[in-house]
Amino acid sequence: MKHLGANIMKNNQMKVVHDDDLERLLKSLNVYEDVCNGKYECLFCHNKITLQNIDAIVPYEGSVQFTCDNPDCHLHLIGWK
Repeated sequence: MKHLGANIMKNNQMKVVHDDDLERLLKSLNVYEDVCNGKYECLFCHNKITLQNIDAIVPYEGSVQFTCDNPDCHLHLIGWK
C-alpha cells in the first residue's frame, strides 16, 4: 500500500479511503503537510481544505486537488449539479 496515492492519481478512478488511512494516503501524495497548513482549497467552492472536511481527493490537470464535504460540492463532483 506504499504507493496508494500514486495509483489513485495514475488510474484516474474514484476509490474509498477509510479515515484511519487518510494521513498515510496524504503523505504518499506528498500533500499531508500542506493540507495541515491550510494550503489547499476546495476545487469548487474554494473553502480551505482541512483533515476534517476532505470529501474527495481528485486528480485534476496533473495535480492533486480536493473537494470539501459541502453537499453542493459533492454533487458537483459526481456530476449531479
